[in-house]
Amino acid sequence: MLFFLHMPRTAGRTYHSCFLKTATPPSRRCEKSYDVLRLNASIPSCGLLSSHDDMSLIDNLPDDAAFVTQLRDPVDRVLSAYEFATEVACRSLALNQPRRRDARSTDTRNVWPWSGLVPWLEDEVQTRTRTAGAANASVEDPYNSPLIVPLAQWIEHPLVLEHIHDGQTLQILGLTNYSHWTHAKGLRHCLQSQAPGSKARKSLMSLALKRLNTFVHVGATELLDTSIASLADTLGLRMQGRAYQTVTPGAFQENEATKQGNVTKLREEQQQLQQRMASADSVPKQVKRDTEFLHKDPLWKALRICEERARQKNLSRRENSLRHVNGLRFSSAARKAIDPVILARIRELNSMDVQLHAEGRRLLDERLAVTRDKLEDIPRLSGHEQSKLVGPAQTQSPQLPQQHHRTPQSSTAQQKDELRARHR
Repeated sequence: MLFFLHMPRTAGRTYHSCFLKTATPPSRRCEKSYDVLRLNASIPSCGLLSSHDDMSLIDNLPDDAAFVTQLRDPVDRVLSAYEFATEVACRSLALNQPRRRDARSTDTRNVWPWSGLVPWLEDEVQTRTRTAGAANASVEDPYNSPLIVPLAQWIEHPLVLEHIHDGQTLQILGLTNYSHWTHAKGLRHCLQSQAPGSKARKSLMSLALKRLNTFVHVGATELLDTSIASLADTLGLRMQGRAYQTVTPGAFQENEATKQGNVTKLREEQQQLQQRMASADSVPKQVKRDTEFLHKDPLWKALRICEERARQKNLSRRENSLRHVNGLRFSSAARKAIDPVILARIRELNSMDVQLHAEGRRLLDERLAVTRDKLEDIPRLSGHEQSKLVGPAQTQSPQLPQQHHRTPQSSTAQQKDELRARHR
């Protein structure tokens, strides 16, 4: 099994859904487990699993499971978390309007860490937008608007400490507030109460770095394309090779246990859910062959199509959410204008993630020093191809893999990676 440890706000959806999932036949994909781990992961057919869980779930995985993850600069990740949590909270302002639900999707409010942050932010935005003068309140600085919790206040809130700060390190350690381990809460609070440089923090940081070094691949959000190309090389995947549709309707026949398991569940119900899913008899039976879900394009293009559709969807969703807050808009220009004191404070509150990210970059750079010249290029879609994606989903039909060509990742490609990452 390959397990992708999804760190929130690290472009993990691109990394997993658009690349790893697209490269994996439906018969080898595990059940979707973003809200809870909803399967017996030891079942042989489960070959690719992704989750927001932390490493405490290692007890539920096969002994030979291989781990991959993607890390992000802590300041960028916290800013992205602030923007996303605010956006989701602002959706509550439109609850009097009909909401379209996709049965294939998982409600963000039920996914950690947003399940812990969004209710608080919803209350805040509801209260702030109903106060006198709200209609004329300024949104010129989206990080310091009276209509939402200002960034400077947000980063100091206890809920943000519990769910966001040093979150990447806590996920590696298995000590988040979403941990499967009963002793995690005490250890986490002990860690958070220690001063930087204390023996306890150094000890746990050393453990996190050691565990990160056991991963078969560590990517970096700011080098997204390069990270994907490197992971493809590590896994022996060809960017010109075959790809599969990410949505596979009718591929499996579910029995009563798996139908129940596909209903959104909260963490407190997870133990009962695991018991129902614990036997091979509860595994959905595949009734359509993998070849019926071949993507019409090679892997690199299927990745780009998925990535572009997700980008368009996210932009539309963000605009629709924030228009209810006087048209508040987050942008790269607004990020650049954030008070350096606030940015320094974010880095201070995420000192362990700073070290973890640096180690992740070291591991990636070390790998690239050996493999860069043989990494496959991931071409961009043309403007015409991008414009065609606005509208109904593309028709899918099988196509044989194209010939395999490898081209080195250039420094220009790395610069493009970094530019794209700043806009996530």
